[in-house]
Amino acid sequence: MMDGLHTALRHYERIRPEAREELTSRVADELNAWMEGDACQVVQELLPHPDFRRHASWPIERLVSTSLCAERCRVQAVDDALVAYAGELAVLAGQPANRQQLLLMEDQETPVARDLVAGSTGGDQAAGVERVPRLVTQLEWIADRPWIDLVSVADYFHSVSQLNLRQGVNEDSGLQPQLAAFLPYSNVRLRQLGDLVSRSMLTRVEFWADYLRRAEMRCHEARRRVCQGEPQPEERVIATQLQLRESRDTLETLFHGEEADLRDGCIGLVQVIAAYRPMTELSWLGEVAQLSANAAAIRDRVRRVGLEVTDPVAKSLGQVWPLYRQPIMEEEIIERACREHRLVMVCGVGFRAVYWKGEEVTVDWRNKTLRWEFLLGLAEAAMKKQGVDAFLEKTGRGPKPLKDRKARLKQDLPADLYELIQPAGRGTYKLDLPPEEIGLLEYDEESRLVSHGNRFPPV
Repeated sequence: MMDGLHTALRHYERIRPEAREELTSRVADELNAWMEGDACQVVQELLPHPDFRRHASWPIERLVSTSLCAERCRVQAVDDALVAYAGELAVLAGQPANRQQLLLMEDQETPVARDLVAGSTGGDQAAGVERVPRLVTQLEWIADRPWIDLVSVADYFHSVSQLNLRQGVNEDSGLQPQLAAFLPYSNVRLRQLGDLVSRSMLTRVEFWADYLRRAEMRCHEARRRVCQGEPQPEERVIATQLQLRESRDTLETLFHGEEADLRDGCIGLVQVIAAYRPMTELSWLGEVAQLSANAAAIRDRVRRVGLEVTDPVAKSLGQVWPLYRQPIMEEEIIERACREHRLVMVCGVGFRAVYWKGEEVTVDWRNKTLRWEFLLGLAEAAMKKQGVDAFLEKTGRGPKPLKDRKARLKQDLPADLYELIQPAGRGTYKLDLPPEEIGLLEYDEESRLVSHGNRFPPV
C-alpha cells in the first residue's frame, strides 16, 4: 500500500511541467493545489515527529544569543571578530598622518565616487570644527557593535530583519548600506525556502566583512601615500582579519552536509504549511509562530516562478523520507512537549496524565473524572484566553459551583500550579497561563498521540 509521501511525489511527477514549458495559469493552479493538498498533508503527518521539530527549530534554538550551544559559540566568535577587526582599522585610520591623507582623499573624490566608496551624501562639517574622516566615523560605529545580533529569529518565515540594527544607520557615519542583498528578489540565497534565519545571518556577516575589507584597502592606500611607497604590514590588523576569516570558515561548516540539507528541508516544509494552511498549530516554534503570516507570499511566488519553488519542496519531501517512515515513540512526544510547555496534559480512552514543569503529577486521574475535566477545561479555555464556568463542564449534570472542584484540586496539584487557577468573574475560573505554555496531547482514532491543540488552537 502506498503511503502519503509516495503519493505526493508521484502526483507531482504527473503535474510537473517541462522546464521550458510556459507557466500558464492552469499549471500554476495545479502546482498550488499540489502544495496545499499533497505536500501539506505529508507535512501535517510530520509535524508531531520530535526529530522533524528538532530539525525545523534548530536555528531558533541553537544560534540565538540565549543559547549555550556550541553552534552559538561559533556565531559569537564571528561577531567578536567583526568588532575586533573594525576596532583595529579605526585605530589605524585615526592615526594623525593617515587621518590627514583620508581627508585629502575625500576632498579629491567627486561626490559620485565618494558615495560609491563611503555611501556619503552629506557635505563638509561646519567651519571651525575639526574634520573627522568619514571612514573613521564608520569604523568606530561598527566597532561599537551596532547590530542587535547577527541572528534574528524574525527571519524564520521570510527574511525581514536586514542588518538587524539597534537604531538604524548612524547618519553621522555617512554609511548608506545597499540593502538589496537582503531582498529575496535580488539574493537567490534568500529566495529559496529553508533556513532563512541562518542564510540571513550569513548575509549580514558577508556584508560587514566585505565593507571592512574595502575599508582596509582604503586605509592601505592612505598609508601608502604617507610612506610614499609600500607600507609595512599592520600586524594587529592582519591578526584580526585572520581571526575573522577562520571564525567564518568554522561557522559556515554548520551549513554544509546531509544534516544541514535535512534541516533546510524541514524548515522549508514548515514554511509551506504556514503559507497554505495558516491555521496549523505551530506553537512549538515559540514566539516565531506568531510570524507565520510572513510565509503567505509563497503561493504568489508559485504563480510567478513555478518550479523554482515547487521543485525544492518536492526534493525536501524526498529528504524527510527517513523521518516519515520512522515510528514516533510516545515518550519522545511527551518529553518534547514538556520541554516546550510548562503544563502538559495527555488524554485518551483509559489514559490521563498531567505534567508540570517537566515532572508528572502522580495522581490517578481515571478515578477523579470531575477534577480532571475541570482542569482540562481550564487548560483548553486558557489556550483561547478564556475562562470556564459550570455550563462548560462536560458531565452534562448542569451548572454546579466550581469552587468545590477547585478546592479538591488543591490536594492533587503542585502548589504553584494550583495558585494559577484564579477567579474570572462570578462562578467563573481561569488558568493564568499564556497559551504558549500549555501543551495538550490526545490519542486519535488510530491510537496515535497527536497535538490536542489542533482542535483548540490558541486565539
